[in-house]
Amino acid sequence: MPQSPNILLHAVPAFVSLIIVEVVYAYHIQKELYHVKDTATNIALGLGNFFTGIFTKGFILLFFTWLYTHRIYTIPYTAWWAWVLLFFADDFSYYWFHRMAHTVR
Repeated sequence: MPQSPNILLHAVPAFVSLIIVEVVYAYHIQKELYHVKDTATNIALGLGNFFTGIFTKGFILLFFTWLYTHRIYTIPYTAWWAWVLLFFADDFSYYWFHRMAHTVR
């Protein structure tokens, strides 16, 4: 099964390249489209979001790895009832996540 391409590998460099082209063009026509403080703030927020995401995903990976090694029971993936059970368990957990998202900040 072919893996779908990661769009961020192409979108982020293209996005940054287009911003650079726009900055150079704005400088060339002597029109102030970008402010250094605003640009620096946006870059810092983007990098902060990126590194926070890496830390969070790493923590989640370690937690689920630990949780898997300490599991009490393994649900057989070849049993038909397991698929039904897990479908409803996933739907149930999403229901409570969605409900809490409306009531808890």
